[in-house]
Amino acid sequence: MTNKDGLFKGQPLGSTGIWSPEYAEVKDGQLWWHASSNPNDMPDFWVVGQPLDLGKMLSYFRRHGPYPRPSRTLLDRFLRVSQPNDILRFTKDFGPLQLCSSGEPMNAWHHSGLGLTCMPEGWPHSPWHEDIEHWLKYVQAAEGVLKAAAMLRSDKRVPNPVWDGINWIFSVSHHHLPEGVSIHKGNLAKKKVETQREYVSMAINCWLSMVDIGMRLDWPGTGPEVTFLSGTSASLILQIIFAVAGSKGTAVCGGCGLIYLRKGRKPQTGRRNFCPTCREKGVGAMLNKRDQRAAT
Repeated sequence: MTNKDGLFKGQPLGSTGIWSPEYAEVKDGQLWWHASSNPNDMPDFWVVGQPLDLGKMLSYFRRHGPYPRPSRTLLDRFLRVSQPNDILRFTKDFGPLQLCSSGEPMNAWHHSGLGLTCMPEGWPHSPWHEDIEHWLKYVQAAEGVLKAAAMLRSDKRVPNPVWDGINWIFSVSHHHLPEGVSIHKGNLAKKKVETQREYVSMAINCWLSMVDIGMRLDWPGTGPEVTFLSGTSASLILQIIFAVAGSKGTAVCGGCGLIYLRKGRKPQTGRRNFCPTCREKGVGAMLNKRDQRAAT
């Protein structure tokens, strides 16, 4: 479904790792934030050029700031960001994007186990600061991807103004592009619809490659639940993916056994459900016949 602006709506999804800082303010064209309300309470979980101490890092962040759960409004609120004060309010509600000085999300490197190659501005000697310009470019990119997806679903070619926003993802994630692929800005609007779909998919995948997403299985009394382990940047791209795919969540195919994005109603308990490929192949009918033979 799309909203009044022709964008695919965000969907709620189970996620954790969203973290909001106790200190945040906008000054000098940047968002300044810190885990503690005391800007002088600096972390001790890394030494510049050395691997991160993940245990100390997690312990430090657990001591500071609430962990709001992502909701449908995460993506919708992000798309409404247009000025510094919007960024400040979003950060207080959903956390910062955690961008390094080049504009790449922190998630791209903080689990790598390597020395820091994408340095955040400020830390570890002062509160982290992120460029407002980078934030606004991500907002334009998100809007561009969703607008392009809505147009391409209707077999309409995407014009240059929309690609202008999406191109930020190609610029900041150029080292994540497939080998041999180059983006010639200004030429994408002339591509066929099928080719444009490939480039939109590529932009989403490049964005996804810059963040760090894990999964966790919990099994309460109500049944197994899958939760995504992600931060704010990762939760945003997850909601963009679900929105573009027109999906409300994930399911396991009863034919091939692979996880796929489920569209329409949720699968009924105790009944098989199938991914689009297996439905097209008629796998459900074949399995029903097999079950009938086995029962006779």
